[in-house]
Amino acid sequence: MENRELHPNLQAALQLVEGIFQMLGSRYEVILHDLSHVESSIVALAGDVTHRKIGGPVTNYLLQLLQKYGDSAPNSINYRNVTTDGRILRSSTIFIRDENGHIVGSLCINQDLTDYIVASRLHQEMVSFQHPAEEDEAEELEEEPVVERRTQKKKAEKKQPEKKTTEKSSFYSRNTKNTKTTESSSKVTPMRTAKRNPAPAAMEVCVIKPNNMEETREIADTLIAGCTVVLNLEGIDVSVAQRVIDFSSGTCYAMGGSLQKVSDYIFILTPSSVGITGDYQEIIDGAFMSSIQTEY
Repeated sequence: MENRELHPNLQAALQLVEGIFQMLGSRYEVILHDLSHVESSIVALAGDVTHRKIGGPVTNYLLQLLQKYGDSAPNSINYRNVTTDGRILRSSTIFIRDENGHIVGSLCINQDLTDYIVASRLHQEMVSFQHPAEEDEAEELEEEPVVERRTQKKKAEKKQPEKKTTEKSSFYSRNTKNTKTTESSSKVTPMRTAKRNPAPAAMEVCVIKPNNMEETREIADTLIAGCTVVLNLEGIDVSVAQRVIDFSSGTCYAMGGSLQKVSDYIFILTPSSVGITGDYQEIIDGAFMSSIQTEY
């Protein structure tokens, strides 16, 4: 390349070429063009992606932009480019203008993506299936009979409401036949008491054993429904148990009910419409030993 006087803006850009290349790495190429000499426009170059040399001409793409837009040509960022030997590049062209807005040069950056594309395709082949649709269909067909049997079983259970309906026992009920509840929560267990107490009127009693504060709502719901609650706090953290007692006591007070302590872990909560007299411990022991099946 003959010695030529560069525009001051191009002269200032010369020092950027090597710095940008050092920052980006060996898979990049940075080229500075002096567009006043399109046949020997390359005045600075760092990297060897396109194997071009200083003094080389501008590319056809760059010429097309100048011919189409002139000095108003926009910068072209991250466009696809292909070398003569078939390598795929990602390129950017940034125009350099003088104080009057005329284009005097351009800074071009090329990145070789060929190895990345090959690696990406190889990775895709390693994790892909030959016939994914057929495999998914076979899996669905294999599982369908199991789901169908479960669905049919649930429908059969729904058709027998007499088996699904909870047979809640009376606290004073004489009936000693064991029953199981299908209530929504396993923490609420219907129970019936010992046969020795004849009942002039039925009263539902539920055993509740909460594991955390979120489950204490069942206590309030059960009391609102007019049922007596036997609260079992055995095995619960002391701080949680204290909060449960505080909540239960406040609920009983707000409803006009009562809370009675039976043992260190057992409490009886009754709504305002229920009154219990007698030996609480004996009642609870008899109920637990003879007629409660509790599932925790």
